[in-house]
Amino acid sequence: MSTDTLCARYAQVVGTWDAVSVEADGLKVSGKLLVEDVARAKEVRALLRAKSVTGLSVGFMTKKAALRKGGGRTISDLDLVAVRVGAWKRHFESFLQPTAGDQ
Repeated sequence: MSTDTLCARYAQVVGTWDAVSVEADGLKVSGKLLVEDVARAKEVRALLRAKSVTGLSVGFMTKKAALRKGGGRTISDLDLVAVRVGAWKRHFESFLQPTAGDQ
């Protein structure tokens, strides 16, 4: 799966990602819901407007990582394979921000 598809669930494409970047404060993605062409996209937009959907689920394949003392690992290289809209935040600082026209 490429990161140019915006999914509500596995195999439910509801839009496209226009940009994906890594910035000092984390991963940033922007995209659009295909509300004119995909019925589920209209539902996802309604959930976003109601703040019922608040997070993103990010799927990746690790290319390079190092073990940390005390457990865990530090990932230094990866392939981003999926970014999905989700009902719950996977990280406490993550958020979804609708555009001015979608609020």
